[in-house]
Amino acid sequence: TEGLRLVLRRTVSVRGRVTGVGEALSEVSVDARPGRTNWRAKRDGTFVIEDLRPDATFRLVLRHDLFKTLVLEDLTPWEGVREFALEKGRVVTGTVVDEQGAPLEGMSVDVRTKGHEDARIVESDARGRFVAGGLEEGPTIVRLGTNRGYGFVEEREIRAGVDGCELVARK
Repeated sequence: TEGLRLVLRRTVSVRGRVTGVGEALSEVSVDARPGRTNWRAKRDGTFVIEDLRPDATFRLVLRHDLFKTLVLEDLTPWEGVREFALEKGRVVTGTVVDEQGAPLEGMSVDVRTKGHEDARIVESDARGRFVAGGLEEGPTIVRLGTNRGYGFVEEREIRAGVDGCELVARK
């Protein structure tokens, strides 16, 4: 009979720290592809990605609700702790109301700078307010989809320099 042959590959871990406007950022989503996804930066902004191949490159994506997404291609594993600084982006605020003007909580709002793929999907709070940050500058598309029995509301374009809007959801 033939024996079982196991081939083990050595893996490495990489460490990083994420800051924004000079402060450590927590709640940063950290994805490394191929392979590892859904890591999160700790309260002090640090993260560890484990089980990377030492001889292969990877793509690193850092996301935070109020900062621009940082995408780095063809990285190789590094020693020590590498620093990553995220940039502030445009912030768009708004309110979601029904046809009578009453605020609607828990409504999903898709906010995207025109011509860019990186969108923010946020929910309205108890006062119907929403905040989407980390956007690129320029005209911004705001869209409310089907939510809680309310029909589709056509998308709105907010021009550069305008930071807010009101969306009216119709039954």
